[in-house]
Amino acid sequence: MKNIGDILDDKKMRTRPFSVPEGYFETVEARVHDRIEASQRRPSLVAILRPAVLMACMFLIIGGIGYGTLKLTGSLDARDRAAEQLEANLRGLEFTDEEAATFLETELSPAAFEEMLAVAYQY
Repeated sequence: MKNIGDILDDKKMRTRPFSVPEGYFETVEARVHDRIEASQRRPSLVAILRPAVLMACMFLIIGGIGYGTLKLTGSLDARDRAAEQLEANLRGLEFTDEEAATFLETELSPAAFEEMLAVAYQY
């Protein structure tokens, strides 16, 4: 192992591997002031609205992908056919409000029935 004195006498160890660019310290103060002023400026309307617009675009893209997937797999058509079948089955049936309430009370759980009444009468 070399002695400390040998290391300090070595010419390679005395040369500086990095250098400072010309005029760096003359312009550093002005650049620091410019950065401070830039950080204290009020952001523009575009800078404020950009995240909201990007998020809205993201939701539109996700919704479009979901809708496209449902459309390609035929899930939307199956749901429409089921609703049409239900309407066809209920067409021509006539019943009073009391009969409907009795049916719903017996077929639904009490919590679901109360929730349905709350929605129907908006209370």
